[in-house]
Amino acid sequence: SRIVQEEAFREHVKDVDAIAHTASPFHLKAVEPEEMIKPAVAGTLSVLKAATTHGPAVKRIIVLSSTAAVINLAPEGSTLDETSWNEFMVADVKEKGKEASPLFKYCASKTLAERAAWEWWGERKEGLGWDLVVLNPPWVFGPFLHEVSGPEHLNESVATWYNGIVKGAAGVEGLVQPW
Repeated sequence: SRIVQEEAFREHVKDVDAIAHTASPFHLKAVEPEEMIKPAVAGTLSVLKAATTHGPAVKRIIVLSSTAAVINLAPEGSTLDETSWNEFMVADVKEKGKEASPLFKYCASKTLAERAAWEWWGERKEGLGWDLVVLNPPWVFGPFLHEVSGPEHLNESVATWYNGIVKGAAGVEGLVQPW
């Protein structure tokens, strides 16, 4: 995948003052956890590195992470903040490897990618001309950039919504907390 290549974003960061990094694999078909984790982490870091090296006008980078990165099994009513990480699913994926739940593999990839971004930026922030912002939405829906000929070709987010809401295949419980 091109996203993991060190220079993948070199030309795309020139002459821009802000970057919104939204690319990360989201599907539930990965066998090996690294199928999700490597592109999520390496892709995020390659954007930060490209901005540092080739984006002199960049002032802000916004990383679209996910609630998957911060959700934890804290008691109901607990507040999640910048110190919250999804340690449970990361540990589960590390322990079980390819036997881990597909959803946990995705959640671990988002946790590890966001943590890598904060660590990389934190080690260099004094010398950088840009700041880092991370957003953690629960779901992302919107228009497609490509042609979609039918429901069987929907991406994972929209397919989940379509199957659960339009087709009635999932109850509210399955959409709110699928694990």
